[in-house]
Amino acid sequence: STDSWITKTDIPTPREALSQVQIVWDKIYVCWSEVIMDIYDISLDSWSTWTSMPANRRHMWSAVVWTKIYYFWWDLGSNVYNDTYIYDTVMDSWSTGAVVPNAITLMAACSSWTNVYLFGWQNTVVGPATWYNWTQIYDTLLDSWSAWTTLPNPVIWATATVYGWKAYVFWWTFAFWWGRNYNQAYDISWNSWTSKTAIPTWVAYSSSTEYGGNIYLIGWDTNAVWWLTVINQIYTP
Repeated sequence: STDSWITKTDIPTPREALSQVQIVWDKIYVCWSEVIMDIYDISLDSWSTWTSMPANRRHMWSAVVWTKIYYFWWDLGSNVYNDTYIYDTVMDSWSTGAVVPNAITLMAACSSWTNVYLFGWQNTVVGPATWYNWTQIYDTLLDSWSAWTTLPNPVIWATATVYGWKAYVFWWTFAFWWGRNYNQAYDISWNSWTSKTAIPTWVAYSSSTEYGGNIYLIGWDTNAVWWLTVINQIYTP
């Protein structure tokens, strides 16, 4: 039935610190901080473990282009990395791409056609943070990076989703117990930004995805006690 939940097969082994969950064809790919790749077969309702990542990283961001998943790392403990790792879902193999020009943490990532877009925040894990509003674009065909028009407002713990020819970046942060409910749209064709209708309820640690012309924004309700309430908000571009 619609607007309902059902339970499927659990992940065989408990994991922590997963990256963005990605779907390619009929499989869901989940990469964890233990550098393990778990794959869920939707049609069979079953899990399997495939080739692990070649480097030990955690808190990574990812995006899909065709049958490959691109992972961008930021820290292992207190270190910041600018690696680009590429997982080929057909060959079950890993390779490396050109490094991110500006190593950033707590970024947002999404893709459109053959490009991956990173919208990024800071370049440190410990100590004073420097805020950035970079728009960095990775061309998967040329294996090259370029810097495009910066965001009007820097973002942290953001999530980004592409719909049509626009990338929508939603932001909230719990830093210093304050936040923003920005909804910023990046026009891929014109390399320009516009501000859109703000998020009604600020959410933390959120994720977003597009389906049927709507963008679903799911995250912790920042108005709830200890953020134990997860809400699902729908935005129509």
